[in-house]
Amino acid sequence: MAPIPRHPNTVNQGTHVIHFGGQYDSHLLLPVIPPVPNSYLEHRKPIKMSMLARRVKGWSDEKFIQEYTGVHAGMAKGVAAAVPTLRNYTQLVACPRSETEAAQVEAGSSWDCCTMLGWTSLEALWGSFQHPQYKATARSHVCVDEEDTIGILSQPFSNILFDPVSFEKRENGALPVVFPAKSSSYAGGDSYVSDLQARTAAIEKMGAGTSLLRYVLNRTVTPDDPKAFFAGTPFENADWNSVIGMEQYWFPSLSAAAAFCSDEAIKKAILTLPSSFDGGRTIVLAGKENVVVQKDIDF
Repeated sequence: MAPIPRHPNTVNQGTHVIHFGGQYDSHLLLPVIPPVPNSYLEHRKPIKMSMLARRVKGWSDEKFIQEYTGVHAGMAKGVAAAVPTLRNYTQLVACPRSETEAAQVEAGSSWDCCTMLGWTSLEALWGSFQHPQYKATARSHVCVDEEDTIGILSQPFSNILFDPVSFEKRENGALPVVFPAKSSSYAGGDSYVSDLQARTAAIEKMGAGTSLLRYVLNRTVTPDDPKAFFAGTPFENADWNSVIGMEQYWFPSLSAAAAFCSDEAIKKAILTLPSSFDGGRTIVLAGKENVVVQKDIDF
């Protein structure tokens, strides 16, 4: 696990004056660390903490978006600056409905957002709950109904880049997610792995030649006793047992996602799941991608 800094804020804050050229016979060296093979997440799959939530009751679209993408995102940036093991934080914003409804696979969804955080390990995630910066802010700002959330801890099982260049250059992209529910026949083990492989193959075939930029299928690594794992945090009362996977679909825009999902064959393929999953209780949500923290690109 990476070390925790002893100072809560950067010690290099302030104005810096750099002289070069003219009478200053010097040159400037700027270290650049490109996303190359063998980077941190190349061989260490991140832990993704993903949660579906609804806004605080009574809030308007404008109020929720301001609090979620403004205030809450700003606080998350502060925690990420103090906690190096928090690698990524992305928000899926599914409102206002007038802008996202066309991209929804299932009409009438009442979920407002999906929050996705990336950590170096389960131990690092649990340890961050003990960090003073986290404890100081954990319950100081609430923008969702904490008693009505669904979550999963997962790790990438498969990662398909259909268009690497467009994916890296995307701005104002769309990010539909699928939370496959656990079926009554779910047994885990080899049968679960086989179903994950079958699902990957189906999406790879379906996405080829479309506007889909990238697809990631994440397998569950949620602890057997999530209530004990999240004890004392705002997440302890969430439903951590209903879903056993999390799919991410990246598109260049909401209109591209809407065109993709309007194809009946594609919509049927998304909702047709292997036997480990319960298609009837599976949740699909589309929205705008808001990248808040990005220390690693392989999230």
